[in-house]
Amino acid sequence: MDIEVIEERLRGCWPRERTYAGNVTLPAEASGPLRVAVRTRGGASVGLSAAVVTLLLVVVAGMAVVGGQRAGHVSASGSPTAVPTSGPDRSAAVSGPTLIEPKTVLDLGDSDLTGLVLGPDGAAYILDTNANEVDRVDLTTGARLAVVAAGQEAPAPDGIMGVVAKPRFMTTGGGDVVILDSSNSLWVWHPATSNASGRGVLKKISIPDSETWSAGARAIGTYVTNPVLGQYNFYIVLPSAQQIIKYPTAPDGSGYPTAGRANYLSLAQDVSNVTDMYIDGNVYLVDDGRITKYQLGQAVDGWSLATPPGLAKTPKYTLLAADNSAPGQGHLYAYDAANQRILEFAKTDGAYVAQYEADPLGAPWLSSAGGIFVKTDAGDANPTVYWTQGSYLLSASLRTSAAQPSASAAEPSGSVAAPSASDYAAPSTTNSPGPLPTPVSPSWTSGPGWFAYKVLPGDTLSAIATKFNLQLWQLELANPQITNFNKLYVGETLYIPPPALLTQPPTTPVPS
Repeated sequence: MDIEVIEERLRGCWPRERTYAGNVTLPAEASGPLRVAVRTRGGASVGLSAAVVTLLLVVVAGMAVVGGQRAGHVSASGSPTAVPTSGPDRSAAVSGPTLIEPKTVLDLGDSDLTGLVLGPDGAAYILDTNANEVDRVDLTTGARLAVVAAGQEAPAPDGIMGVVAKPRFMTTGGGDVVILDSSNSLWVWHPATSNASGRGVLKKISIPDSETWSAGARAIGTYVTNPVLGQYNFYIVLPSAQQIIKYPTAPDGSGYPTAGRANYLSLAQDVSNVTDMYIDGNVYLVDDGRITKYQLGQAVDGWSLATPPGLAKTPKYTLLAADNSAPGQGHLYAYDAANQRILEFAKTDGAYVAQYEADPLGAPWLSSAGGIFVKTDAGDANPTVYWTQGSYLLSASLRTSAAQPSASAAEPSGSVAAPSASDYAAPSTTNSPGPLPTPVSPSWTSGPGWFAYKVLPGDTLSAIATKFNLQLWQLELANPQITNFNKLYVGETLYIPPPALLTQPPTTPVPS
């Protein structure tokens, strides 16, 4: 059942007629003499007319058709074109961690990427707090285009050009990327989905009482109320009000009138430690490392995330995504900052499904995620997770069975052995200066500054030496465990010495 629609119906907010995808039209009123007595929790009977009962049944049927098209999320798209209506079958829990193979989609050098959403056009949108801008990234080519930036001018509701302040939060709603800036101004970027140019239209959205929000907002989200018109309600987490404030959209979609403002939470509470929010008709709040599910403003009794097996530390969740936008369907994906893993749970009851980690002996690609979303293509049983870390936009396929590291790699072919199913390596360096090596101290060394590097597909000894500003003889001397430098294996470890450690070439050539 679509919780948001029932909430609107019970509050008397149902519009006179609403048409959804699939040509389902819901009338505002119906009549009939029959009334049905319904027993409430407290024991009192409440009369419901047959028309209301029929209406609710129609709602259920209608939502079965369009439920997957109604969503909003601080880090996942609420657009019908960006979020699948059905997720993969991943009901069997995986007890041990699954090793994922991160790949670099984009590296922006000195950028700090703190936000990430899947746009309605199928592209990624990243929030770069160093550049104070929002960029569109083509997930196929890695091409980047700045679409919203501090100081940019765009039309405002009063007819005067508005100026964007520093972007702070992003979400999606309908066909829009929704952005809140440091001045509490709300902006929407509507991409041109008819082509791959990345172009679109930016405009400011009217919320007259936004000046009452103060500067401490913690998260924003949306919920699509009319997918045909692309209209959605807006939610913002405000510690100053100890509330999640909900704004229904104006009938013409022009903004969010103050008259519609309402407290979503049934009781005020401290929300100053909220780090993320996901909305699919229910509200999932990531608060102080824990995740709580709310229904009609109240925490759902008995719902909690199961404790995953084998974790060294108590989970501390900071980010949340999902693979299905329909209420109660699909899976949640929570980033656990304490254990540096992505954990998967069933939406319905919080049951544990799987956990994913990058190679613990390689680059720390899950050490500090800044944003996350999960993308499932039609017919693909394994979703792809995208996340930001530092200046990187990364991706990895979520395999359904655990892959453990292997002591041996595939047979060599050319300079580097072909990867096998058990190979795992740092992200590709096509668009980046190289993976982040792990500090180590091999048994034959003394002193700090050494790093372990995992061999990637296409690597040669010369390329690795150049990557770390070393001479070939320096790299060879630092790795006496390698018996044949002409045959490197994917996943094999090379030890990288400090550049100043070896300053003179050896007097006799090192065998190679």
